[in-house]
Amino acid sequence: MPFNIYDLGDRVRVSAAFKNAEIQAAIDPDVINLSVRSPAGMVTTYTHGVDANVVKDDVGRYYAMVNANAPGFWFYRWWSAGFGQTAKEKEFKIRTAEAIEA
Repeated sequence: MPFNIYDLGDRVRVSAAFKNAEIQAAIDPDVINLSVRSPAGMVTTYTHGVDANVVKDDVGRYYAMVNANAPGFWFYRWWSAGFGQTAKEKEFKIRTAEAIEA
């Protein structure tokens, strides 16, 4: 699976586009969630309409900014429930900062 690489301390934008599978038209599912797993294994889940971190760009288009505060692989999963139920998982990598004194 290809992934993007970012620097330690970046705020990484993760996004999702929800569509009706039959007609490929953008839709807003009933419930939209985002789960993010840090390299340490800590999972945080956000829900659109409850958490300000999940922002609606347009019909069917959502994003969140992830505070990439640890090096390693980060995984995120957008998933919806009810009308428009679907799921998709991706990852990105945060590289170690070489210019930081120990």
